[in-house]
Amino acid sequence: MSVAGLHIVLVSVHGLIRGNNPEYGRDADTGGQVRYVIELARALADRRRVARVDILTRRIVDSTVSSVYSKATEQIAENAFIVRLSCGTDDYIRKEALWSYLSLFADSAREYIASAARGPLLFHSHYADSGMVAVELAKQLHAPHVFTGHSLGRAKRQRLLEAGVSQVDVEQRFNMSTRIASEEWVMSQADLVIASTDREIRKQYSLYGGFDAWRSIVNPPGIDTHTFRPPDNAEKFTEMRAQLDALFSDPEKPLILAISRPDERKNLTVLAHSFIGVSKLRERANLLIVSGGSGKYDRCNMQPNQALSELKSLIYSHNLEGSVALLEFMPSDRIAELYKIAFRSRGALVNSALTEPFGLTLLEASATGLPIIATRDGGPSEIIQHCRNGLLIDPLDTGQIAEALLCVLNNMTLWETCSNNGLRLIRQNYSWSGHTDAYLNRVESLFRPDIEKESSLRPYVCAIGA
Repeated sequence: MSVAGLHIVLVSVHGLIRGNNPEYGRDADTGGQVRYVIELARALADRRRVARVDILTRRIVDSTVSSVYSKATEQIAENAFIVRLSCGTDDYIRKEALWSYLSLFADSAREYIASAARGPLLFHSHYADSGMVAVELAKQLHAPHVFTGHSLGRAKRQRLLEAGVSQVDVEQRFNMSTRIASEEWVMSQADLVIASTDREIRKQYSLYGGFDAWRSIVNPPGIDTHTFRPPDNAEKFTEMRAQLDALFSDPEKPLILAISRPDERKNLTVLAHSFIGVSKLRERANLLIVSGGSGKYDRCNMQPNQALSELKSLIYSHNLEGSVALLEFMPSDRIAELYKIAFRSRGALVNSALTEPFGLTLLEASATGLPIIATRDGGPSEIIQHCRNGLLIDPLDTGQIAEALLCVLNNMTLWETCSNNGLRLIRQNYSWSGHTDAYLNRVESLFRPDIEKESSLRPYVCAIGA
């Protein structure tokens, strides 16, 4: 059955979502998921079978963030829009505090869809909070529901405990019981689960009784190869080069990049310790960590200040100024410049996260020609398996992190091999055109009249807004 004129509704409640210069990495809620949703919306809107794509997210009126987030709608492509809805509070608050507002968000979403729906409806929710909303909407409007978790609570809890965070602290800070119960319920009700890697299915989704592998597919996201590519000979990056020259004592050394949200799970302090403990690495390369935003999140309890303060303290107390530097997150075009500068310096990208569901920055860096050094826990293992573009490390072993970095930087044959493999195989294995082909072919089956929607067959009950 071919379904034409689809109206795809992407539900992504938390974080800061805008089409122009998205603030990826500004805080713990505005990272890879936000990038995934924006780029997926644009890619789907470009397909003939799709009439319209909406991203439903929160309307935020808060002096700590841009006024853009208070606008009701924002067009991001010819047939793609961000729609911002009321949610019971206009304040920008962290995702762990949003659970009690989800029923109000669902009410706003229902009103919007009643006025704007065109063609067959498909809901695609992102993360458990949005999943709870989409389950309600899909049932009421008799529409299929696709779920992508991005990050799952059981895996996150396990890695935080292994890193020494107490069970009580995990529960208090991350509202983990509510999150996991919600994930169980959403998985049991979704018509389809889309994961980015096979490992994500085996090691994360399979931990849930509500998950059914027969209702899942692996479909990795794509990469914007227009933005993320090797530098042209004419590109000078004068402004960015001047900024880096002021940060490093010897700016001609290879540049190692670490780009992530200011989140404990990203494990940036352990990365800093790898420089502290190995003088050969400090002598060989510079480390630039790009993380966090303006730091105005205390009242929101977003907690980037704690993670970044620890990082700054390490840099200063161990006299790493001049070899390790920290910059706030910046727009994608500026990040692309950093990748290109690091490529010219024969540097690398490192991701030392405790666990990484996928790793979009790894694709970006590889598409630019940078070798990658990445955590063995999560999506990076499959990226490196498919593309042979770097090395895997134990994220808790500072010596191994340093050794892997030195191995790539000191062996130019290995560096060239990883670089060339990434340039060729990232484009071959991770494209948005391939992703949307697989996506639309699979979701069309959800509209077949002979398939009866499974409803409430599993014993996991978690009321929306719990």
